Amino acid sequence: MNTAVIAGLGNPGLEYAGTRHNAGFMAIDALLEKFKSRFEYKQYHNADTWIGRVKGRPLMLVKPLTYMNNSGEVLKMFAKKLKIMPQEFFVIYDDMDIELGKIRIRKKGGDGGHNGIKSIIAELGTENFPRLRVGIGRKDMQNQVDYVLGKFSTEELNVFKETLKLTTDAVQTVLYRGVDKAMNDFNGKETEKSL
Repeated sequence: MNTAVIAGLGNPGLEYAGTRHNAGFMAIDALLEKFKSRFEYKQYHNADTWIGRVKGRPLMLVKPLTYMNNSGEVLKMFAKKLKIMPQEFFVIYDDMDIELGKIRIRKKGGDGGHNGIKSIIAELGTENFPRLRVGIGRKDMQNQVDYVLGKFSTEELNVFKETLKLTTDAVQTVLYRGVDKAMNDFNGKETEKSL
């Protein structure tokens, strides 16, 4: 297990709770539910942080509180203070180019137009960090900002909850068996529920 920090991206505050753009935050919540009492909460340098151990190694779950567009500031701070290499981060975030009900794991890559990832690449100075993209789909006729900052419909939420289960299973595979195994097992896999 090379992952030291799992960061879920989103925007803090009640007005953004449950929005599509907060898929990363919701993934962290789902991981905390899955791992139950293994993690202890700590407010740490402008981030909600949960510290615990998996496979005998320290692991931190992080929600940056800087707002999406400045997510990289928090990861840069963790990298510097805790001497964490970019490859030891695992970033979870929403992606409109992946349909709802699917996820995609990559070892590295560009920002794909996602401002949170753009910030992380700028602050860490590299695209070389693994990430999991949670599909939220896209409605072509709708303004992109309004869409990502909007909430799931009841029908969409049922699919998204299944997507979160897929996400937590994938992260568990990353932690216990590595990114390559998770990519093989989960890229292209769909939830049982779909729209």
